[in-house]
Amino acid sequence: MIKDIRYFVIAISIFLLLIILNLPFPNEYPLIEHVLINLNLPTRVGTGIYVSGLISICLLLFSLYFISKGLKRFHFIAFVIMFVLVGWLPPAAVESYQKTVASGIDAVVFNHNESECHIELIDDTTLNGQCKLSLQNFGKEDIELSLLLDDRYSNGAPITIASLINEAGPFSIKLKGQQDEVFFIDININAADRDYIVGRSDMVNIVIEVDGGQRWL
Repeated sequence: MIKDIRYFVIAISIFLLLIILNLPFPNEYPLIEHVLINLNLPTRVGTGIYVSGLISICLLLFSLYFISKGLKRFHFIAFVIMFVLVGWLPPAAVESYQKTVASGIDAVVFNHNESECHIELIDDTTLNGQCKLSLQNFGKEDIELSLLLDDRYSNGAPITIASLINEAGPFSIKLKGQQDEVFFIDININAADRDYIVGRSDMVNIVIEVDGGQRWL
């Protein structure tokens, strides 16, 4: 089955690197983006092409090339298995880690589909901002978090729903061990003599912090 052990080992090594770099941990985005940010390298080029995506595609193509050189046959089956694993394994591995081994801030999961924020003008000088945030703690111990909304996907907009609500932050919340809870933020913001926006966002991201440890979810 194996034609060239060297090519086979190279293929598996590159594929494992691809899996590791695409782990969505410790932040929501893949580990490779975390590495790029820490190295002060751009995460996007042009009008929105993700560098992490380009790197992942290159690594996948290299691994497919070397696996085809390393195997005598079953190339198509190997390709299908690798495509399935690269999409399924990273999030599955992180979920398994958080449910079994993780503790503290690492065990916290943010449920995007059940979270939302909105801002409305309630009179000439007052904005009301509200958020519904769903979080789950897979750890056994209670944890107290400092929380802010994250507006890194605002494309450089000077004012966002997140930035307005964050004026009253950071927000302190307490998560009980092995439970999921919904938290509500309800604040009033002075709208006099300033620029502001109103609206609703179902695409909510947060930043949580505990004892200097920070995660972007």
